Amino acid sequence: MFEWIYKVAMNKLCNKCEIVKPVDEFHRKNTKPIGHQSICKDCKGKAVKDWARRNPEKVKARNDKFNMLNREKRRQLYYRHKRELLIHYGNGECSCVQCGEDRLPCLTIDHINGCGGEERKRIGNGFLFYRWLKNKGYPIGYQTLCMNCQLVKRHEKDENAKPRGAQSSYPFGFNKELQEKRRVFLSSMWYARNRKRQKINTPSH
Repeated sequence: MFEWIYKVAMNKLCNKCEIVKPVDEFHRKNTKPIGHQSICKDCKGKAVKDWARRNPEKVKARNDKFNMLNREKRRQLYYRHKRELLIHYGNGECSCVQCGEDRLPCLTIDHINGCGGEERKRIGNGFLFYRWLKNKGYPIGYQTLCMNCQLVKRHEKDENAKPRGAQSSYPFGFNKELQEKRRVFLSSMWYARNRKRQKINTPSH
């Protein structure tokens, strides 16, 4: 008897997918008799995504209004996430692991093995990238560097010219032959454009 009561109390039928699931799979709602919503989290998430896909203008207006009202809060959250990551990947210090630079605007998260552009293209920049690192439990392969040290590292290791585990985000950077063709093409275009300007500006006799 008690086992049946416990089973009924700890499980609930989703009105959307009609599957009996644990109550933990339902969002809380105090106005409901048992304190949970009538549809499970999975169905709720799908419904929200479908609504957002059908109403992109309403989503944009809502996001713009939220960002305007919470601009300072979002800025503080951004810098809090950034500082936490910089301290973790800076060996416990919010400073560059190479030169010791500690000014927050000068610091960034560097990909030790390169290919940061490809990863940011897939995950996102700024806050999205910081939140992804935090949610993943601070994975290895990153370090805190200042902008100067990061540029020096790119130049010394030729990160813009050689793919490291994935194709470089620079379309002509990983192939020297294509890079040379691109340079010649741009030079010829610049020369032709200047010749055309000279003809236009030269008075006719």
